[in-house]
Amino acid sequence: MSLIEQAEGYRDCTYVDTTGHKTICYGFNLATGSARSKIEAQGLNWDKVYNHCGCGTSGAGCVSQGQCQNLLQGAVETAAAGAKRVFGQQCECVQNVLTDMTYNLGEAGISGFGTFRKYIEGHEWNQAANDLYSTLWCKQVGSRCTRDAGIISHGC
Repeated sequence: MSLIEQAEGYRDCTYVDTTGHKTICYGFNLATGSARSKIEAQGLNWDKVYNHCGCGTSGAGCVSQGQCQNLLQGAVETAAAGAKRVFGQQCECVQNVLTDMTYNLGEAGISGFGTFRKYIEGHEWNQAANDLYSTLWCKQVGSRCTRDAGIISHGC
């Protein structure tokens, strides 16, 4: 979770992310089909959270850090399961990076990294890291990619 928290940052009120999606907390995408039920499971009013202006003011429509941690925990569990489906089980440090990437890209998005996946499955850590640098994702996320590729390059 710490990799995701570092990369995403924390915002207690709704904002629009770089892809145009309403988001809250640690990059929790409010545009997903299950977002409403997950927000309401935290005892929150969906309409107030979703329609909050995101103008930096606290209050109605904002989420506590504890509620954000709960949302993040569930999303990380989903991302970890997706990463395992795509890459199989890897050592902890590599698995954490793959979970971070799956959280950011979604399982469908990370599945498109075919060459990268081949290198991960073959435990060719330096090649996997170098392959990441050539992706559009790396250009979009900057230091997140640099950090993740650095961890992968050291392997298990």
